[in-house]
Amino acid sequence: MSLIQLEDGDLINTDNVIKFTKLRGDIYKFLDVNGGEHVGTANWPEEKFWPVLPAAAGYMAIFSDDEGSLRCRTVVGWRVCPGGNFAIVEGGETGEYTYSAILQPDGSVIDIDGNVFGGIDAFIEAEAAGFADAA
Repeated sequence: MSLIQLEDGDLINTDNVIKFTKLRGDIYKFLDVNGGEHVGTANWPEEKFWPVLPAAAGYMAIFSDDEGSLRCRTVVGWRVCPGGNFAIVEGGETGEYTYSAILQPDGSVIDIDGNVFGGIDAFIEAEAAGFADAA
């Protein structure tokens, strides 16, 4: 079960939604199993309907900032999205929607473009080269 909170404070249980429609901007209309209709502003409610699978131990999301420094956060689940799987990291919503790569349990790294690196050092080297090219 996931909950969608509308801007006016109403909470909608996704298990009770039979249909939702985007009206304009961030305004949506939700129809529930009891025939009720809820209209309001919500940010990306479709994400609440995509399934989430638990992550196996050992996966880490790698975040890089504008200066090129890296930090890792544990992957706790995978959201199955239309465009592929997206890592859900520990700590809940942080406003960090984009990670640079995933460190796998075997030590290899896959970046967001699908490039595979033999390890974290190879990824760091490639990231450093990318930052140097951008400067």
